[in-house]
Amino acid sequence: MTIAVLIATCNRADMLRTCIELLLANDRQPDEIVVADQSDDDSTREMLERVDAGQTTIKYDRLARKGKSNALNHAIQRTECDLIALTDDDVLPPADWLTAMASVVQTHEEVGAFCGRVLPEKGTNPDDYLNLVLDTESFIFDKSINPISPSFVGADMAIRRQTLIDVGCYNEEFGPGSRLRSNEDGELAYRLIRAGVQIRHSPEMLVYHSGWRGEADNAELLFDYAFGIGALAGYCRRRGDWAPSWYLTRKLFYRVRQWLYGFFFCTPKWRTDASLHLRAFIAGYREGRREPG
Repeated sequence: MTIAVLIATCNRADMLRTCIELLLANDRQPDEIVVADQSDDDSTREMLERVDAGQTTIKYDRLARKGKSNALNHAIQRTECDLIALTDDDVLPPADWLTAMASVVQTHEEVGAFCGRVLPEKGTNPDDYLNLVLDTESFIFDKSINPISPSFVGADMAIRRQTLIDVGCYNEEFGPGSRLRSNEDGELAYRLIRAGVQIRHSPEMLVYHSGWRGEADNAELLFDYAFGIGALAGYCRRRGDWAPSWYLTRKLFYRVRQWLYGFFFCTPKWRTDASLHLRAFIAGYREGRREPG
């Protein structure tokens, strides 16, 4: 089984260098690393030219068109490897990441897609992160429980290439740099499951996320995450699927209750958090309902 690691990047050459160095130091090196670069300068290209990749092939493309989903779709077309491993440029993969991934994928031939744990960088505070995945038990995803929950995280993911091709790859309306801002992985997971593909959470696969974001970065990111959740519900409603809208309604009621608790118990943090989510959910839903163009 051949493995290609795909990374979409934008203006983070230093973090990408660390990620690639760790990938090349893996016990089981990737057969290919495909970098889709949307940076504003040549620093990423120049950095990659200095990397000693050994027997791993590094494919690099500079893309003018912005959008993470667009970048990943481009990268998917650049490889013929059997398995697509996805991670982010600010992720720190441990030395056994690909070994564990290959073992899980080969053991569970009936499963089409896999995701694993995303832990905080060692020495950092877990409370400073928004996108950790900490589940230590394996399970098969059931999106009927909550179709809009963004629990399929592209920082630590593996998908059989043909499976990804069969469902149409990434939806370019979603993700950073697109009009629907985020939740590209959640939308893909919902589509995979509706197509009958099993997704397995495999805690054996784990990576560490760099702890570089500050409070302001997290506030903006949190709005975008909530926007993407609302956008998926609106997008599905536009296409005649009501189920995500019902689950979004539950989230809206929860945040209204949180705001009221914050008001009556004089807890400004609760009100602020609830207000951010309510604004983002509604704005995302409206944008998701709108036809592109």
